[in-house]
Amino acid sequence: MNRKFLTVIFLFAIVQQALSHGWLNVPIPRGFLGDNENSGSKSGPCGLIGDYNVTVNVAQNDLLPVDWTLGNGHDDGAGQSICRFSISTTDNDQVSFDANILLTGITCVNSNSPSQADVPIGVDPGIYYIQFHWFAGDTTNWYSCARINVTEGTKLVVYNSNAGTQVETAINAPELGLGEPVTVFHSVTVPSTSNSYYHLLVKFNQTVLSGELNLTVNTVRPKTYNVGSYKLVHDYVQTINYCNIPTDTKNLYVSMFADPTYVGNVSFTAQLYDGELNFVDRSEFEIHAASGDIMYFRTSAYSETTSTRRLVIWGRGGFAYTSGPLLNCRSDSLIESTEPNYCIDLPVEPTKPENPQLRYYGVYFDGPYDGKVMLQKGNCASYSGVETLLVSLLSILAAILLI
Repeated sequence: MNRKFLTVIFLFAIVQQALSHGWLNVPIPRGFLGDNENSGSKSGPCGLIGDYNVTVNVAQNDLLPVDWTLGNGHDDGAGQSICRFSISTTDNDQVSFDANILLTGITCVNSNSPSQADVPIGVDPGIYYIQFHWFAGDTTNWYSCARINVTEGTKLVVYNSNAGTQVETAINAPELGLGEPVTVFHSVTVPSTSNSYYHLLVKFNQTVLSGELNLTVNTVRPKTYNVGSYKLVHDYVQTINYCNIPTDTKNLYVSMFADPTYVGNVSFTAQLYDGELNFVDRSEFEIHAASGDIMYFRTSAYSETTSTRRLVIWGRGGFAYTSGPLLNCRSDSLIESTEPNYCIDLPVEPTKPENPQLRYYGVYFDGPYDGKVMLQKGNCASYSGVETLLVSLLSILAAILLI
């Protein structure tokens, strides 16, 4: 994808106890001192101010690659380690910076999160300051900034649609008179839910005439930067899962970033589904999948050394390919299973933990499928889907005979 911004060089500073704690690598931050030092500092809003003060050019509504480093022990402690990017019109002081923030988004929640992201630059043309702010686990704050020059870029178009409906979008289609690159956002209305763990499955299909297209789903257009959520669309069905939708979410935004040569039609559906399993009150629920769907189910349930437990997919239709356990909802990954798989043993915890680890299990359906996802006692070696199906049919027959 051809991006209209200044090429920057990745410069990795050697960590020094005096200065190197949490800092911006790319774009090269203001005040970068070279070799063994960098501009990471407790001084807001932009850290140390030195001789290096290059302005980075980026096109409006384009994506700006960013890279950062956390370290030197400041991720320890009781506080939650969060890093955030913000774009403001001024760098005079932290108060005025915060008062003039136009875009902001959390990019990581601990020191083990990915350290790269693409930031959508959804502001008008002009000079701005992009700030990297690390709220370290030891409750200290670290800052560094880069100055950016936002130039005229692609048009931004917003459409409204409802979850569960088919959406059609044409991008750069000459017959529609667009004639120039556009960035398309679809505002998808989320029905109110009482459960904090609903996921949204967005399934794309499209006809490519030329060029490339990147996609993401987030809750605030375009102010949330979701690491790793961008996905190139090809001429077959692909999916993005937005997991763990907060209960107060009213809209999700399906975003499409086209390169200047892209011409094509995009269609997608957005389906809300339940994704939380536990042994207390949600050990099973129904699932209804279409061909090509990839769904993720999350649970903190586990096996013990003396008591095994499993996750089971049961029903009728196409084949199901189940993978896990995964540490996150990998919306841009392929399901690892190459053979149909309806049962996965839950990992063993030698001792009962106070806060068991949350894990995800991904399932790919190669055809329409109606059935259940279930947590059960026992291991997969003792499970037979045929036996389960037989028991279910006998139960139905017995119920009929009693009528």
